[in-house]
Amino acid sequence: MSNHMLHIMGASRWDDIGAIIGDRLALQGLRDALDEALATGSGGTFVFHSDGEPYSLVVAMEPDMQQLQTAYAAEKAPQRSARETTPMRAAHFFQDGYRKAIDCRNHLRQK
Repeated sequence: MSNHMLHIMGASRWDDIGAIIGDRLALQGLRDALDEALATGSGGTFVFHSDGEPYSLVVAMEPDMQQLQTAYAAEKAPQRSARETTPMRAAHFFQDGYRKAIDCRNHLRQK
C-alpha cells in the first residue's frame, strides 16, 4: 500500500493535460499545504514518487502571476527569452514554503 505518494504532471504544451494523483495521505498533505499557503502565503509538504524517491513540495502564493513567467514542463529550450523566464525559486514565498516542506519531512522521520 502506498504512503504519502503523489504525482504531479504539468502540461508540456497548451493542449496537453496536467494532473495531480496521489494516495489519501499525500492528498491530505497537499490540501494542508494549500490551505496554509492561502492563509500565510506559503505551505509545504513532503511526499514520494512511486519509485520511493522522496521530494519536498512547495506551495507558494504569488501576488501577481503575470510577473512570474515560467517555461513549460518539458521545454528543453524555452520559447521565451531568458529575460522573460523566471525561476520558480524566485517566487515571493518559495523559501518559506521550502522550509515548511522540510519541517514536514522531519515530522515524518520522527514517526
